[in-house]
Amino acid sequence: MRTITSGTCSRQPERPPRKRHPAAVKIKTYKVSRKEPQGLVICLPVLWARDVGIRRGDTLDLYRDENDRLIIVPPARKRGAA
Repeated sequence: MRTITSGTCSRQPERPPRKRHPAAVKIKTYKVSRKEPQGLVICLPVLWARDVGIRRGDTLDLYRDENDRLIIVPPARKRGAA
């Protein structure tokens, strides 16, 4: 885009490209354990669990997307609840 000023052409400074934030951030690699007969077990990252307020006994929603990724959704908490 050009701006005309006093009969001369001048270019507007170009904006730097926007940084794209990744949709997902790898936290750590975890080993899968066996828990018979229920299935397989992995540990949740403690930092993430604290950040989202997960407590023992909470129920997590698990989703599988079109790329076979597992999406873990913590329970919704009311604001101000501890």
